[in-house]
Amino acid sequence: MGDLVCVTGAAGFIGSHVVKLLVEKGFRVRAVVRKKDDERKVGHLGRIEGLEIFEADLTAPGSCDAATRGASLVVHAASPVQLTSKDPQRTLVDVAVGATRNVLESAARAGTVRRVVQTSSIAAVAGHSHASSYVHTEKDWNPDARLDVDPYALSKVLAEREALAVKASLPAGAGFGLVSVHPAYVLGPLLAKVHARSSPSLVREMLRRKLPGCPNLGMSGVDVRDVALAHVRALEIEEPAPRYVLSDRWMWTREMAEILAETYPDRRVRTMRLPDALVLLGSLFMKRITTGYLRRNLGKTRLFSSDLARRDLGIEFRPARDAVVDTARSMVEAGWA
Repeated sequence: MGDLVCVTGAAGFIGSHVVKLLVEKGFRVRAVVRKKDDERKVGHLGRIEGLEIFEADLTAPGSCDAATRGASLVVHAASPVQLTSKDPQRTLVDVAVGATRNVLESAARAGTVRRVVQTSSIAAVAGHSHASSYVHTEKDWNPDARLDVDPYALSKVLAEREALAVKASLPAGAGFGLVSVHPAYVLGPLLAKVHARSSPSLVREMLRRKLPGCPNLGMSGVDVRDVALAHVRALEIEEPAPRYVLSDRWMWTREMAEILAETYPDRRVRTMRLPDALVLLGSLFMKRITTGYLRRNLGKTRLFSSDLARRDLGIEFRPARDAVVDTARSMVEAGWA
């Protein structure tokens, strides 16, 4: 049997694929979830043979001690994902930072963990200050991550810095290696219906004609299977870099809609470009997106280089188009869209 790996956030979209791939590659895996008996969120993990499932509230110190005990490797994929909140300090920043501190301190107490891979986001790398032609790499930190501007990005920045602080506090010669993985907008096949509420939700809304058209917004996309592979390779290779950016290429929402319209013509996906003024007006009545976010992002491109991940981790990223199609196919075939 392979090394024992503890995976937090194991029921999430990324975490589930990480768990699945680890098991397929022969690792022993402990999946950490908030509630083991939540069939809607955890049921798909129960169908993975040989998987141990642990229950833990990661905001509580010591809650991950049992799951990390005897583990050689840890993947910390658990983190709140929401762009807006009435109390972002409490629900986003404090949760992300506290959970990271607690998981890494549990890993340190275990005394057996030799490497931790933390799931972050390109939100910790790129803000809105650079020109559209600027290519972001692992050396970049989001200069615009503030509680009043982008609390989600702030939670990612501070969680990564907290992980570095915990590692730095360990005795010299002791502790573990630390790698932070920064995926772009994550698409790809869903393993559970609940995953349709995370990043694949845009594809689902397009298929269901919930959007009146396409705002002039885009995202740098990456397939969840490549994200999972990056996590596993970062555990496996002898000397990984401290950070990896994961992205295939930039894609506008209209291009995504056109791909879906071509693949599923019976769905009559709306592909019309929406005027910016109309999008800004509509944001006044939306809970999931703010006017400030739109003003910073409408029509703006953000570029990323994943050359380091290609070189070190040997990843050939799936085309963003395929990720869109496979996202939709998994939803349609399962009756989730």
